[in-house]
Amino acid sequence: GEYESYATALGEKLDLDFSEILNMKSFSRDGAKVSDTEKFPVVFFTTGDNSSVQKYENLITNTVSHGYIVVGINSPFLSGDNLLPTGHVIKTSKAKNDDLDHNVRSDDIFYIQKNIHKIGQVYDVMILNKLSIIGHSAGANAVAKIIESKDHPFSAAIAMDADVRENFQGFEIPFLHELAATRYWGTKYGAPAARVSFTPKYILKDNNYLVAIVESKDNLLNAHPDGPLYSHHTSFTDVATLLKSEPFQEALPTLEKLVELIFGHPFQSPLGDGDGQEIAAIMNLYVVDFLNFYIKGTKSSIFGSSNCHAIIDKSIASCGPVIFP
Repeated sequence: GEYESYATALGEKLDLDFSEILNMKSFSRDGAKVSDTEKFPVVFFTTGDNSSVQKYENLITNTVSHGYIVVGINSPFLSGDNLLPTGHVIKTSKAKNDDLDHNVRSDDIFYIQKNIHKIGQVYDVMILNKLSIIGHSAGANAVAKIIESKDHPFSAAIAMDADVRENFQGFEIPFLHELAATRYWGTKYGAPAARVSFTPKYILKDNNYLVAIVESKDNLLNAHPDGPLYSHHTSFTDVATLLKSEPFQEALPTLEKLVELIFGHPFQSPLGDGDGQEIAAIMNLYVVDFLNFYIKGTKSSIFGSSNCHAIIDKSIASCGPVIFP
């Protein structure tokens, strides 16, 4: 469509071949048949800054495959370039500050929640009495602020690698923090704007949890300045699995040239040292187990249990009531 034409034109202008990337296929498909016999719980999803929902198919398609309807929200001007049905593209425009970003995302979330009955045939199979919400990065910040307000329709929430606070207050509803291995590293050694003079603490109330995709608690809290770091902030996106895919590897020389043309420095991997497929599987395991327990009422070996432990290697877990670390 519009993006393919734009990429092709850009490639011709710069003498770069984007065909391998444009031909990459995902597991999702348009026009899938909507069930006429079952109903499914609804999960709202809000993206990271300058990232569209299409960048989170690992998470979204896996959640859908476990019997949920995921409503992915591309907030205009915040979630990358948005292609409208008319063919027009709304260009991304960084919010002036975090409060403005949060207000725009919140307005979009509540607008969709109030008008979801207009969504079409899929509305008929939605279970809307136990809504949940997931957000990554800036979207995770918005999720936390919405749930803190207490004036919201959600029964459970997940924040993926939200920005650090000196004290992340606990929540009254079931809440899961998922963190990357870079979360505490970034506060010490990351970009100057990300560094803080305090140790971030997560106050976890009952039914509040923290899961970090990391090899050990020490690796999370006391990472060496030069790494290695198992997962990264962007590991929650599809980039984790795309980097090692055959089309991406074939297109890598082209991307390296493009990055050097635009930024003037060589391409650097935006991920940690862990295997992207493994990281995505760990992320998805906790997400689905959390939703299944609190939304569907199924059994869980960690959530709702006094036996708090990580349910898979390369992760750690902390369960409220407790302060982490």
